[in-house]
Amino acid sequence: MTQADVLTATDAELHEAVYDTLFSFFPVVRKHGGEDIIDTIDRETGDVEITIIEEGYGCRMSVTTVQAIERILPKELDFVTTVTITVDIQEENESHTGCSDC
Repeated sequence: MTQADVLTATDAELHEAVYDTLFSFFPVVRKHGGEDIIDTIDRETGDVEITIIEEGYGCRMSVTTVQAIERILPKELDFVTTVTITVDIQEENESHTGCSDC
């Protein structure tokens, strides 16, 4: 999606472009919030805010993965300038030993 497409795209189309790009590079992210991880997309500034959910102890999204997402989305999508990621750790389930994919 180019910058020109952004002007006529619906919010749903912008979200779909971000989801498709995110999940094509980082399929493991589906297990950390699924379809609800994108909080906001500001079409004017190009800012994207994402929340990744981690359930239980031992399931920690790699800092390297977070940094890669912040770097790759702006490279792949012309309308994205900045990506801010919040990692929400759900530590209610202490017996969870993490995902085998992380």
